[in-house]
Amino acid sequence: MPRPVDNARPGACVNVLKKVRTNGGWKLCPAVREANGRLRDRVRVNGCTEVHGEGVYYLDLSSDATLKHLSLSSHGLLPRP
Repeated sequence: MPRPVDNARPGACVNVLKKVRTNGGWKLCPAVREANGRLRDRVRVNGCTEVHGEGVYYLDLSSDATLKHLSLSSHGLLPRP
């Protein structure tokens, strides 16, 4: 479920996804936040929480019936290992 963004336009939502390799190929899955709010390679695949070290994080931006996936690593928003 997308979460409202602070200081954003009304109706704007952000969802954090991670593209991970599953048995069916690469899939965008919702990232699971830790209790302290950080992301630690955990995603929800088919309703179950799994750990996936591979993959790229994306921001799923939705506003006024438009949907855009923004890759965080290609825009320099996440450090590369």
